[in-house]
Amino acid sequence: MKLLRSKLFWIFVCVCLAGVFLMHASQKMQESEARLSELQKQIAQEQKNLRVLNAEWSYLNSPSRLEVLVQKYLPQMSSAKNSVLPSADDLPTKNKSSNIHGVSVRVDDDG
Repeated sequence: MKLLRSKLFWIFVCVCLAGVFLMHASQKMQESEARLSELQKQIAQEQKNLRVLNAEWSYLNSPSRLEVLVQKYLPQMSSAKNSVLPSADDLPTKNKSSNIHGVSVRVDDDG
């Protein structure tokens, strides 16, 4: 009789431990599923954002739009380029000084 009680006690302990383990595993699984659902929502949002960005990029790089912008702004840029960059005559030569945009520059030969 004592042996039977001892066996029943250990069986009960094992069943209780198995129940605790299963409850813990179930709780972890629910947490993992909630996290997975959250990540899937984030991925869907990022994919939506990527589609919007790709559409914007396609619009911004459409050849017809770029052609209009080139015709509109390129003449203005070419006149601005000429006023910013010095001509070849303005560049200093060896052992000579030059005046570039109001700044006096002297190049000496160290050699």
